[in-house]
Amino acid sequence: MRLSGPVLILLIASQIAQAEAQRHPYRAQYLKQTFHKEAAVRVGAGAAIQHARNSPHEWGGGVGGFGKRLGSAIGQHVVKNTIQFGVASVRHEELGYRPSGKRGFGPRLKYAPVSTVVTRKTTDHRNGEPI
Repeated sequence: MRLSGPVLILLIASQIAQAEAQRHPYRAQYLKQTFHKEAAVRVGAGAAIQHARNSPHEWGGGVGGFGKRLGSAIGQHVVKNTIQFGVASVRHEELGYRPSGKRGFGPRLKYAPVSTVVTRKTTDHRNGEPI
């Protein structure tokens, strides 16, 4: 019964948020990565792994311990994605991977370390227009 609370919250939040998905370009991506079935499976799998490891051991075993781990994992997942997408939205940054488009080993090797620290913008910084 305790597991139904977080699951119900996820379902309600996903239904409400889907109606709002058209207002901002990041919203659909945020909703998919935070509340979609695949996200729920990943969160549940992470909680199951932590439960198998009995980590943290203070939460114990059984259904109660798994429920605490699942609730914690859901909370961490939602907070992480909310902060990540919120900051990217305010700063107009792309979150996804962008292939280099370069040919040859050397140019792609140079692109790899730069792309880990340089974030592409979604708008032109001079006039705020979408790129």
